[in-house]
Amino acid sequence: MASKTFVAGVGMIPFVKPGKSESYDVMGAKAIALALADSGVGYEKVQQVYAGYVYGDSTCGQLAVYHVGMTGVPVVNVNNNCSSGSSALFLARQAVESGAVECALAVGFEQMQPGALTSHFNDRPAPLGPFMAAAIIVSEAFAKKHGLKRDVAILAQSMTTDFTSTFSEGSMIKAIGYDMTGAAAKAVYEKAGVGPQDVDVCELHDCFTANEVLTYEGLGLTPEGTSDKFIADGDNTYGGRVVTNPSGGLLSKGHPLGATGLAQCTELIDQLRGRCGVRQVENPRIALQHNLGLGGACVVTLYGLQ
Repeated sequence: MASKTFVAGVGMIPFVKPGKSESYDVMGAKAIALALADSGVGYEKVQQVYAGYVYGDSTCGQLAVYHVGMTGVPVVNVNNNCSSGSSALFLARQAVESGAVECALAVGFEQMQPGALTSHFNDRPAPLGPFMAAAIIVSEAFAKKHGLKRDVAILAQSMTTDFTSTFSEGSMIKAIGYDMTGAAAKAVYEKAGVGPQDVDVCELHDCFTANEVLTYEGLGLTPEGTSDKFIADGDNTYGGRVVTNPSGGLLSKGHPLGATGLAQCTELIDQLRGRCGVRQVENPRIALQHNLGLGGACVVTLYGLQ
């Protein structure tokens, strides 16, 4: 039986330039500790862990987690390119919602190298030609039992992969995930019983400026062909219809791949709980998250203040 899921706590450490950070395992442990402290949950109560990262050897997630505790809890490592963090969140939410567990941890990290992104395996086909965040996801029963926060729920979440249109139509817009975004957004709105007009704040995948412009339309925040007017009218910022990327977006953080999705999650939970200081959106109740990895995977998550 499906269980209502809540974000009991989030944690994030500062984003810094490559080469200036601590190692990924130390950063991961610190982010996890912050999320646990924010939630009031002891690590011994976590029943599953999902760790999202792209650049690293197998089982990097275990090393980060072992600094927090070695309880025998299963750790699953997730690599879905730029949507790795949100994919970890998707799996944690799914495990709790399905009733398989009552408390799951999602963590995203990346220890980046300076310079452009490159492939590290040059002897095989590639799917495409330091920084941390974490979240504690719990069931309603678990939250009640342990006196945890139940003010922010995951109303709906959807993950999509590429359609044939990504490759067959010769469209650069569709090649970078427009149809994946549209399908995931539609599924989320339908499941939650809300529409794009109900969204107060949004963190979307702006790995390039053009992606932000296209994503407004893909998420249904403005009709196709009207992003320019949407921006010119100020509907994408404070005082407008939906405040977009109040955190500064991916570009402001250097887009450390595996951490991006959970950084977005952290920002939106903080916005809904009213603890964002000077960048606080006024009285938000519905928050939308969009995280896209080419190759491809798109995760759209809708959070609601209860």
